[in-house]
Amino acid sequence: MRAIIAVLANPGFLATDDQVRYRYEMSVRPDLAAAYKATMGWVRENGLHYPDADIAAVKTRTLVVNGKEDKVVPVEQAYEFLALLENSTGYLIPHCRHWAMLEYPGLFAKTCIDFFEDTTDYGGGA
Repeated sequence: MRAIIAVLANPGFLATDDQVRYRYEMSVRPDLAAAYKATMGWVRENGLHYPDADIAAVKTRTLVVNGKEDKVVPVEQAYEFLALLENSTGYLIPHCRHWAMLEYPGLFAKTCIDFFEDTTDYGGGA
């Protein structure tokens, strides 16, 4: 489990024993293991990419948060989402991989709160 966490988080992130234990316990629960297996089966069969037209059809304000060093969802994909989602706001976190909410919980929470509290009308009507 620590090896998996090492891929999901930046090299400076030290997972607590409780975080490792929790993630392991969740990974061996039969219901969650079955859901994960079904999800990964769907991904293998269909891929993990939605058509650009489907993404661009989303008109709701959208926050895209991405670690600049994410190995699961590379930062280039965040830029693609930002380009396709006309009402999107982006926040890239340096020295961060896939676990932005765990690596930088305060920054992640503040970014989300600021986004939801912003009532500026940017002209998108969404």
